[in-house]
Amino acid sequence: MSLKGLTGDLSRVNAENIFHGNFSFRINLLGYNGEISDIGFWESKTDVTVNMSKDSKAQLQQNVQVSDELKPHFRVTTIMERPYVMLKKNHFELDENNQFEGFCIDLLEELSKDLGFTYTIHVVRDNKYGNDVYGRRIGF
Repeated sequence: MSLKGLTGDLSRVNAENIFHGNFSFRINLLGYNGEISDIGFWESKTDVTVNMSKDSKAQLQQNVQVSDELKPHFRVTTIMERPYVMLKKNHFELDENNQFEGFCIDLLEELSKDLGFTYTIHVVRDNKYGNDVYGRRIGF
């Protein structure tokens, strides 16, 4: 399966290749005016790297950051899908958010630090995106 995305062609990767490969993702920021800026990258063997200018980062923080007692807390609902969200090998020894790793987890941690919010990760019970029932979505 492949499709045309805003930043280029997208295609689904065979799950077997994900376990053994070294791959990366570009991180883009979509501005209010519709302009797309390349602000960072993630590699399977490293953490997220964000290379926003100080002005851009300060403006983004100013738009979403609040005082400590009013910091927003998000309930992040997801499914398990490599390489985006995966359980760590020793997940049973860890608490809540520390059980997970992957692209989306690394990105979420960076955004949380930069923008000043907290979160709790919840995996949906059936590990499915949801279904279209009677013209409306059920699931997460």
